Amino acid sequence: MELRVILILAGALLILALYLWEKYRRHPAKQTPSVPEQPPGQPPPAKPQTPPPEAPQEVITLHVISLKDLPGPDIIASLKAVDMQFGAMRIFHRHQPEPASRPIFSLANMVEPGYIPADEDIENFSTRGLALFMPLPNVQDGMTAFEDMFAAARQLAEKLDAEVCDERRNVLTLQALEHTRERIREWQRLQLLAQARCQS
Repeated sequence: MELRVILILAGALLILALYLWEKYRRHPAKQTPSVPEQPPGQPPPAKPQTPPPEAPQEVITLHVISLKDLPGPDIIASLKAVDMQFGAMRIFHRHQPEPASRPIFSLANMVEPGYIPADEDIENFSTRGLALFMPLPNVQDGMTAFEDMFAAARQLAEKLDAEVCDERRNVLTLQALEHTRERIREWQRLQLLAQARCQS
């Protein structure tokens, strides 16, 4: 009889010990991190500061749109005339005279999926429009990059008998053109403010 009682008590203690161990393993006791002693006469360490946010990125877009299909061979010939080269993502890019990590601006098919074939398939390719786009920040001054892209868009439109259009695919007016330039000036202003905060 005593042996039976001892075994029952031992089993209960074992179950209790396993329960406590599992509870401790899942929820270990929180430890207070040690704080290094501050040497006498020394000012307390400065709190880390959150770096100021940079100016938001922008993408400036223009379109070259025609009322008729633009044949692939004509597109390729026009792109070569404005010094754009086939490259990453199967679209065309304008680079600085010395190759840079990023293009000044790029050009894609306005119609999804956006790529332009630059091989034998170009004979069977056509589209109603092309999209030119440039990022801010840019490898060049933002306004200089935009004027280069705008000039390329005008040359393409002339060669392809098309129209230069804004980001909403409406014919680009002088008002819309100036609005785009103002967007770039505002972005540059925000960029300067962000740089000033970083240096202060």
